[in-house]
Amino acid sequence: MKRVLFVAVIAMTLVGCGVVDKVSTDHNNPPCNLTSLKIKEIKIIGDKEGFVARAIKSELYKFGARVDKDGVEMLGDVHWNVNGTIPMSLSLEAPSLSFASTARISGAYIGMDTVKGSEELGEEVGKDFCACFAALMLPPSLPIKK
Repeated sequence: MKRVLFVAVIAMTLVGCGVVDKVSTDHNNPPCNLTSLKIKEIKIIGDKEGFVARAIKSELYKFGARVDKDGVEMLGDVHWNVNGTIPMSLSLEAPSLSFASTARISGAYIGMDTVKGSEELGEEVGKDFCACFAALMLPPSLPIKK
């Protein structure tokens, strides 16, 4: 029994107990949790074949957002490059949340297409929503003890 315990301790020392996500206490970069965000629909003017809306949904769902028939409706507008092949900028508004996001692709990316451009814009919107919701969820300041 002692040998098994000794071998286990040595193995854990060398290998570790596994990967554990570090809990961030940095309020400037808190973990993203969008489980309270319920999305009814995302309507984007100029969205060709729904690529941009799907990319935004995908990004928000990664962080816990859910589909709900009573959820928020998001409205947006996307602008494309001159050739109409890459979405270059997006403005998105969730009126019932009093929240808006803008995203831009700042440079021409070689080999970028509609899907990749949509994913880039979706990631930017996801970052905005994470920052906004994290700010809303910050713990209140502790009272000063007398």
